Amino acid sequence: MAIARALAGGPRLLLADEPTGNLDTAMARGVMELIEEIHREGATIIMVTHDPELAARAQRNVHIVDGMATGVSEEPRFHPGLRERTAGDLALPRS
Repeated sequence: MAIARALAGGPRLLLADEPTGNLDTAMARGVMELIEEIHREGATIIMVTHDPELAARAQRNVHIVDGMATGVSEEPRFHPGLRERTAGDLALPRS
């Protein structure tokens, strides 16, 4: 319901804080497809996520550690030093 309210006015900017948190796989996929469609229609999406698979779908990532931006990448899967800064506990997708 919160997503429907946010989209009702055709926003040019959508802020999504953990949009797939606590959702099952099918529902999370549907939410991400909806967000991607909104982006294709011209909206800017700012999404906060701890999920590296979702982050890898973004055009640009800002990596934050302890409240400080530590890097920006146009290629999130290959963000230099990401694994080192997160103590290697992320399973990043490989291409």
